[in-house]
Amino acid sequence: MKILSVNAGSSSLKFTLFLMPEGKELIGGYFEKIGLEDSFYSIKINGEKTKKVVSVKNHDDAVKILVNELIDNNVISSLDELDGIGHRLVHGGEKYTDSVVIDDQVINTVTDLIPLAPLHNPANIMGVRAFMKELPNAIQVGVFDTAFSCSSLTPANYLYAVPYEWYTEYGVRKYGFHGTSHKFINKTISKYLNRNDLKVISCHIGNGASVTAIDSGKVIDTSLGFSALVGLIMGTRCGDIDVSIVQYIMNKTGKSVDEVMDDLYKRSGLLGIYLPGKSDSEVPYRLQDNVDCGYAKVYSYPTGKPETLEKFLGIDNHYYIIVGKKEIDGEKYYDAFSGYNDENMYCLIEEKYINLYVNHIIYDKIILVAGII
Repeated sequence: MKILSVNAGSSSLKFTLFLMPEGKELIGGYFEKIGLEDSFYSIKINGEKTKKVVSVKNHDDAVKILVNELIDNNVISSLDELDGIGHRLVHGGEKYTDSVVIDDQVINTVTDLIPLAPLHNPANIMGVRAFMKELPNAIQVGVFDTAFSCSSLTPANYLYAVPYEWYTEYGVRKYGFHGTSHKFINKTISKYLNRNDLKVISCHIGNGASVTAIDSGKVIDTSLGFSALVGLIMGTRCGDIDVSIVQYIMNKTGKSVDEVMDDLYKRSGLLGIYLPGKSDSEVPYRLQDNVDCGYAKVYSYPTGKPETLEKFLGIDNHYYIIVGKKEIDGEKYYDAFSGYNDENMYCLIEEKYINLYVNHIIYDKIILVAGII
C-alpha cells in the first residue's frame, strides 16, 4: 500500500510517499513560492536531493508536477498505485476530533471554520481540491491539528474567562494545535516504554512551538489556544503577551487591528527580539538547506540570553505540576524535528535541569530527548 502524506500551505506544498505498513519513505520533498516568479521544488529520493526551478502558478500545477515526478522516478507506474492521500488540516473546530475521510461535507465544514484559521484553512482546502482533481480515485483523509486536544480537553481547561456567549455564539475557546506531533510523540514514547498510562510533557520545538501535558493518552492542557499565536515565544510569533498591548499600539501608531496582528504573527518572536527590521521571509529555518541559523541557534547566540528557553521551561514546569510532580513517571520528552536537532538546545536544557539525565532517543527522523528525574 502506498500512502501520500501532504501539507499544503498558502504558497507551499510538502509531501512524502510512504510504503505501508513498513512505513518506508519512497520519496519526499516540497514546493516553495507557489504563485510567485521564483517558484521551485525539491525532491529527495534514495538519499539524493534535486532542486528544480520551474513555474508553479498554483497548487494544481504543483500536484501535476508531483504526479509526473512519481511516475518519472518509477515510484509508481500508474495513479492506481496511490491508495490514499493524507492531508494535514489545521482547524477542525469541535466538529472533528479524529481523522476523517474527506468529502464535500468535510470541505464545507472546514470552509466554514476559515474565520478560526484564516491563514491555514484556505490553503489546506486548495491542496485538497488540487489532489481530488488530479487523483479522483484515491481516498483523501484529513488529519486535524486541533483534533488531539479537542478530543479530551475539559471545559475547565478549554474555556476562557470571558463572556460565556463568546464561546456559545462565536466558538471562542482553547483548541490547541500541533496535535499530530504531540499525539505521535506520546504514542512513540508509550510504545518505547511499553506502557499506555504515562504522564508525559510533550514539547514540539520548531518555527512554531508548543507544550502539551498528557495523561494516559489524553490531553490535560496545552500552550496553544484559540489561535497558534500564544504560549511559547516562536520563530516569528509573539507567544503570550498582555492583550491590552494590541489597543495600545493601535492608539500609538494608528495601525489597524489587522496590521498589529500581522506584526504579532510575522514580525515578533525570535525575529522581533534578535533580528529587528527583518521580514519573516528573511529568517532561515531549514538547516537541511545548509543555513547556519535555526530555531535553537537564534536564541542561543547572539546575546547568550535564552529567552525562549526560559519561557519554554516556565510553561514546562507549570505542566509538570498539572500532571502531578510526585506522580510523574520520570520521563520528560522534548522533540526536535529535522532542522532543529541542535546540540546548543540540548546543552541549555541539560544545564537548566541539572539533576536530569538527558538521553537522545532516535526514532526515525525525530530525536526525542528524555530527561530522567
